[in-house]
Amino acid sequence: MIDLDGQDWYQWKDDKGSQAVTWREGDAKSLNLNGQSYSNIGTSYTQDIGNNTSITYNQNEAVSMTEKVLGTGDFSSQMKSDGSKKEGEEGNCFYQSGKMAEKSGAQSLSGDANGINDSKGGVDYLNSQVDQGKSARVQVDRTEDGKGDHWVAISSRTTDLKTQEITKFGFFDPGAIQKGKGTNNSFNVGKDNSMTGKPAYNQNYNYRVVQVRKNKE
Repeated sequence: MIDLDGQDWYQWKDDKGSQAVTWREGDAKSLNLNGQSYSNIGTSYTQDIGNNTSITYNQNEAVSMTEKVLGTGDFSSQMKSDGSKKEGEEGNCFYQSGKMAEKSGAQSLSGDANGINDSKGGVDYLNSQVDQGKSARVQVDRTEDGKGDHWVAISSRTTDLKTQEITKFGFFDPGAIQKGKGTNNSFNVGKDNSMTGKPAYNQNYNYRVVQVRKNKE
């Protein structure tokens, strides 16, 4: 990758967690500003602006916004550390996804009658819930047979600030053992409103959302 403009983001941190970030001309590994040493962190930077929202910049241009409805502390797994499923309902992905959605203040409903099966309707509903700061439980097809066989919980929404289009929905996957892989996932939203993605814990799976489950009003 080449930085054609010759400008990068630089960050300063202290041992107490305070930090400052600046965008400056040049590509040096570090620079000194006001007696503080700033480290080069590249041409992109994501800034937390509060209210569980962050803005990602490419150079000094804001390119996307991500709104979180779940934090990593809200993750729960259906799996034991040895790779086997937990006993009873604790080992059920539907149960664990609903449990995570509840952490956002949502109450996911049971029964297929409360499921949204068309792609546009599903995306529209997820947008309505994220607008309220709520997660939702969604069913995916991971065996590529057209049938839903796994449940996950929506964790965030990313919007392209140039087009104002929704590009991604993050999700927490109870099928993962490790929190890092369980929370670092997203569905890409296609032009046809399809939602697809690969889970971090198993890149051999190709997830496709087949149902969005409604929450209690």
